[in-house]
Amino acid sequence: MIELSTESLIFIFFITFIGETYGSIFGGGGFLIQPALLAAGVPPHIAIATDVTAAAATDLSNSYVFYKEDKVRKDLLCYWLPAVTVGALSGVVLLGYLPVAFLERFIALACVFGAFYMLMRRTSYRAHKLPRFWQKKSVFWGICVGVHLGISGAGTGTFCGVLMLSTFGLKAQEMLGTRAVALLFPGLLAGIGYYLQDFLHLQLLAVMVAACLPAGYVGAHLAVKMNEKLLRVLFLCAVIVLAGYGLAKA
Repeated sequence: MIELSTESLIFIFFITFIGETYGSIFGGGGFLIQPALLAAGVPPHIAIATDVTAAAATDLSNSYVFYKEDKVRKDLLCYWLPAVTVGALSGVVLLGYLPVAFLERFIALACVFGAFYMLMRRTSYRAHKLPRFWQKKSVFWGICVGVHLGISGAGTGTFCGVLMLSTFGLKAQEMLGTRAVALLFPGLLAGIGYYLQDFLHLQLLAVMVAACLPAGYVGAHLAVKMNEKLLRVLFLCAVIVLAGYGLAKA
């Protein structure tokens, strides 16, 4: 197992806090955190596994805040939660086999398409009616999100958010709350799978969890206080930037 210096752990703590505070609103925190882990000498598979597992702590804080604010769509969760869980467990198994670069390119393209679709459609921000066949769409896209969560993690929140906004017409704050709960349990199960495959660095995980818990709380409170339209526009801008980064990286 790799040894990390105290200075490296402190650096990772602050990078994780910044990345997860940003990621809890816009997604894509892994695009900052995972390169930092690699720069600190953490092997790629351990970096991905530890980042995905620690991010469950961010989802826990997010879920607490958004559930208290009644920003969680329980009807969607009945389908998304089991679908993401199945996908995440599949992704854990596939982590050692599939090329991550291919998946990142696919996710980036999907996010670009979803962002432009949201810009073009004229749905009201107050729309609450779900689209036709939303149950089947929830299962399909939930599995896709889960697989990406288990294999890479970076960009999963952005990908999930784009789908919930564009395909299901959720309000931005509803999307953030529903996304947090949908990714929480699968992230924990993925962490167990990583541990069984010896992909987790426990000391590093403890440091990152200590950063993720307050980051999720701070990010969720910032999102709740933002204007709905402004939050949606900022999310779209973040999607385009992160998708461009993903395409350039891939």
